[in-house]
Amino acid sequence: MNMVVKKTNTPKVSFRPNTNKHFPLFLQWIVHRMEIFWKRYYEMPPPWTDDSILRQYKFTNVYRVLDRSSQYLLNDVIYNGRHYNDEDMLWRILLYKHFNSPSTWSYLRYSVGEITLNTPLHIISDRLTALHNRPHSRPIYSNAYMLTASFIPKEDPRPKHQIYIELLWNEIIANGLWRKILDSETFEECFNHLRGVKTIGGFLAYQFVQDLNYSNLVDFDNNSFCFPGPGTIRGVSRVFDFDFTKNTESNVADAVIWTYHNIIGLLKHHGMFLKFSPLPNFWPQVPDICNCFCETDKYMRAMNIQQEGVKRTRLKNTFKPNTNRIKYTLPPKWGIKILEL
Repeated sequence: MNMVVKKTNTPKVSFRPNTNKHFPLFLQWIVHRMEIFWKRYYEMPPPWTDDSILRQYKFTNVYRVLDRSSQYLLNDVIYNGRHYNDEDMLWRILLYKHFNSPSTWSYLRYSVGEITLNTPLHIISDRLTALHNRPHSRPIYSNAYMLTASFIPKEDPRPKHQIYIELLWNEIIANGLWRKILDSETFEECFNHLRGVKTIGGFLAYQFVQDLNYSNLVDFDNNSFCFPGPGTIRGVSRVFDFDFTKNTESNVADAVIWTYHNIIGLLKHHGMFLKFSPLPNFWPQVPDICNCFCETDKYMRAMNIQQEGVKRTRLKNTFKPNTNRIKYTLPPKWGIKILEL
């Protein structure tokens, strides 16, 4: 396989962060997790790895775009064969990712039809309330994103999902912010617009820009900006010589970007280069590296590796293979394809 790193406008870092003895675990995780992906992709029988932790617990993919929720977004929300205007597409992406649940979107699609700005909010809310009240129904929200409702008055009788949907509509669509989002010239500018929305913090804003970037609404360099979430901060703190209690988003972002720039050399140095099988001509991007550090934190917790200042509970999500095969789709503008079976 011809290994090519796409040239980007990724910010340079002015220092070399010091890795510690645990850094090879980060590389080990991405090697083994990608091995699992390819074995499942080519429908090889389990077990797909000798790593007992990866066999027992649920982890995301090395590439965010390969995760089931992202693939559903690409296949059923964005590139589903229908045409939507830019404002409708923006609303579809943000609404789907607000819940981040394929089952919730599927339910809405079949109960109210294709969602656009013409779909009344009260109908969406009523359908979701009915879904929520069903006995033994799945949760409306994925547990991947934690939503806080501290700004909601206790006396407000409305369901939480209704409050959130109305806020998203009022702060993005009704007030015209959607135009600024779509007119953004850089990843960071778009991030800052979204981060200013009442229901969206830094972590979600970073995720939402990546989701918008899968579409043709915008075309940002994914490697031009890094916003590390709490899991990324923990993971970086575990494998670099950082004082977790004094860490900042800035130096963690620098460590992520440094890793992106040096991933090939790091794999070679630790004897893992030939074991890693990336997507064809497409190495993990800065957002993927962020995610991999987050998963490394989980991996090390499962190994019971303790670190001062990093306090997280044991892993709870065990791995249960989903037998529904994914038709893998990548954004056409990337110009890469996974080989067909």
